[in-house]
Amino acid sequence: MALPNHQVFLGIEGKSQKILEENCIEKSFKKNSIIYLQEEEQDAVYIIKTGWVKIFRQTLDGEEAITDILNDGKFFGEAAVLENSQHSESAEAIEDTALYQIKLSSFKKVLSDDRLFGLNILRYIARKQASKTLEVEHLTIQNASQRIGCFLMKLCKPENKLNTVLNLPYDKSLIASRLGMKPETFSRALNTLRVATKIEISGSRVTIPEINDIISYTCSACSETYPCKDL
Repeated sequence: MALPNHQVFLGIEGKSQKILEENCIEKSFKKNSIIYLQEEEQDAVYIIKTGWVKIFRQTLDGEEAITDILNDGKFFGEAAVLENSQHSESAEAIEDTALYQIKLSSFKKVLSDDRLFGLNILRYIARKQASKTLEVEHLTIQNASQRIGCFLMKLCKPENKLNTVLNLPYDKSLIASRLGMKPETFSRALNTLRVATKIEISGSRVTIPEINDIISYTCSACSETYPCKDL
């Protein structure tokens, strides 16, 4: 099938494109379905077509640490491309989700043979590392409502300035965990953000009348400028 639209595939054509497309399939997962588990052997990498995916790790005492919540267009499972073939984290669909799944062995073959593809992967990993570094900065400098604002902005398309509608996961406590907050802190901070930026909240739907209001409120406590070089 045709390759999904993602930065790691920019400029990829010819033999490399053919190998990747021949080993790319679409898979669907119902809400709460496990996609893979930590320490399982990995045989694929994934890009989200539609839906939401929770990435998490299990502690020795059984606690769950959420390391990311991903939506449409996000790439995950890339750690095994450069390291071993075991999953370092678990992945679960937290809404009905459709994924592009690319066979890991084919992905690695193209990576070793195609210099441009290798550079694309290196750029992607560098940007992901920069994003994680920025998160540490936010934990130090931003207040809770600003961190929520940043999370929402990353879900927006930069070209959409007015009346952006976002459909969040039904269970907002997952977002709270992702941002390092308790659910009650998240609820209070979301209300503070609503008052400060005039966003509208109805269940899992968030409407942002004017993106510049969130930019003014959030980006003043950040070393990046919107749209930031995110993934």
